[in-house]
Amino acid sequence: SDVCSSDLLEIDEEGILLSQEVIQSSGSKDFDETAMIGVEELELKPLPEPLNDYASYKVNLRIQNYQ
Repeated sequence: SDVCSSDLLEIDEEGILLSQEVIQSSGSKDFDETAMIGVEELELKPLPEPLNDYASYKVNLRIQNYQ
């Protein structure tokens, strides 16, 4: 069966990851930790105008493996 977790990301207007938390665990500590490491390695672009007028934004990201 598929394994998935949901993470809440806070990203600033420049595309820098400010914080990350698991809001729904996959049930596997290893999977959750690997997913978080993968998110930290993402290169996010700055927000386009006029969205970059805000200090930061939050994204709910679902990470799932397929076998």
